[in-house]
Amino acid sequence: MRFMVLCEVPSSSSIVGVDMGVSMLTDVQLRRLTPREKPYKLSDTGGLFILVQTSGS
Repeated sequence: MRFMVLCEVPSSSSIVGVDMGVSMLTDVQLRRLTPREKPYKLSDTGGLFILVQTSGS
């Protein structure tokens, strides 16, 4: 599975689908991400987020 960091956003941003409850994204969390029916984002409190595509990339 490949991951691409798209950009940084302020932690106060209210982007739909971003989980702001994660303090810091870890290697284990990233490796355990699975594709869903629709693309989704996972974010840390620093504003860094990852977009997981339906293909898993």
